[in-house]
Amino acid sequence: MKILYVAMRYDYGLPSRGESFEHYNFYEPLRDMGHDILYFDFMTLLEEHGRRAMNRRLLDVCRSEKPDVLFSCLFKDELEKETLRDISAPTTLSPRQAAHCRSTPRSAIGESSRASGDATICVIGRSTSRKSTT
Repeated sequence: MKILYVAMRYDYGLPSRGESFEHYNFYEPLRDMGHDILYFDFMTLLEEHGRRAMNRRLLDVCRSEKPDVLFSCLFKDELEKETLRDISAPTTLSPRQAAHCRSTPRSAIGESSRASGDATICVIGRSTSRKSTT
């Protein structure tokens, strides 16, 4: 499965602190399971180019690579709601997309808590329907 992995590579975005919790606990296991991972280090791009440019780049990557799933671990509200809506559009990722975001303590696409230590994990990917066997 092709996964667009959107998270900080470095702890708090600082290379001097080493690789992040998310890198060790999400990226490495997904990679070790044999998935084709496209790494999108949003924090580095955000710091180098700003929020709007980073969001445009993410949308460009989604359109060009057409991943099966977008998996993200956000720090604050780095992804714009419009970007998430555009990514969720049927023509941006692989066919039959659905979106699910879990935010602490609130839950909605693009909504994240600004309190220290809260994180938003968002997975946008293929929806699967299961037929009843009865």
